[in-house]
Amino acid sequence: MTFVMVTHSQQEALSMADKVIVMSDAVIQQIGTSREVYEKPNTKFVADFIGNNNLFSGVVKSRSGSIVILQKDEQLFYVAEHGFTSNTPIDVEASFCVRADKMHTNSQGDMANQINGKYIATEYIGSLETDVFEISNNHFVHVEQHRDAANRNYKVGQQVLIYWSANDAVLLANI
Repeated sequence: MTFVMVTHSQQEALSMADKVIVMSDAVIQQIGTSREVYEKPNTKFVADFIGNNNLFSGVVKSRSGSIVILQKDEQLFYVAEHGFTSNTPIDVEASFCVRADKMHTNSQGDMANQINGKYIATEYIGSLETDVFEISNNHFVHVEQHRDAANRNYKVGQQVLIYWSANDAVLLANI
């Protein structure tokens, strides 16, 4: 038996559905399991709509195996290609996202990417806390962690290095 449920509640959709369909203006943006849609959004719309993703962009400069290297100003970003983005051309603008819970303020193993951010505030969300950093003029990054694991004493305005793995960055389709 098939049931179709329409909801705007992400938690409800992700916890109850075998398949999730994300639509915008009557156009399907992505179809997949809850895990696929949450962990590997394929468009900017889905990345912005589902979960707490940080969005970035840059120009594709090169490729090394399954890693795409993007450049924004003087900053290089290393992003793992996943299925639908495996033919990303060189010298085109591309976007990628990193979930807030995959970003860290301390280097943990294979952290190919790092940016400097100015600490703005911490948002308390019950068992979670989200640190907000400004990395450029009005471009904010969120770093989410379990409240008990939070180990920081940042002062407002303090510069902090933010890290993430290339495998935790998701290259988005340019549509």
